[in-house]
Amino acid sequence: MAQREDKDYFEKHFINFGNDYNLWLSTASALFQASAVLKESYDEAYERPINSNAGDMIYENLAVHNPRLMLCAFSIECHLKALWLKQGKILAKKGEYVGPKYHDLEKLADELGIKDKFSPGEIHVLKVLTWFSFKGRFAISSNSKEEQKGYVWGIPEDDEIFTSILRKIGTEIDNLNNK
Repeated sequence: MAQREDKDYFEKHFINFGNDYNLWLSTASALFQASAVLKESYDEAYERPINSNAGDMIYENLAVHNPRLMLCAFSIECHLKALWLKQGKILAKKGEYVGPKYHDLEKLADELGIKDKFSPGEIHVLKVLTWFSFKGRFAISSNSKEEQKGYVWGIPEDDEIFTSILRKIGTEIDNLNNK
């Protein structure tokens, strides 16, 4: 298959796709669904008795915990970027990504003007997920100070708070849709 060389074509589509809030929501949904698959694997590790024959398999299931939370963080980030677009801001211009260059979920919520809608527990989960957005990809954090945070995920409490955060962002988007 021949590669298309039309720079204007790609720039136009990049801008259109980058500023399409439905595409950001679709990506957010796909990331959430992928995190749910990993959660099932993680949960299975606790349903089987631990013995020497199954030890390796249980470790593999537990090892998906950090990547699962990374996908949860990415899902929230994409939801927040969809809200960014619904607020009339842009993420792509002249063939470049021009949105926030950070992945700090609390900071992004603050910049969107919705941080005050979250409870202290939800703010904590945003911080935890921001941390896992790196720990799900890399063996170490970006520096020793970040590594010392050593956030943990409380199950099922933090899963419920995660769902609450998604609902609140969805409500914000719905409110803008109804204007």
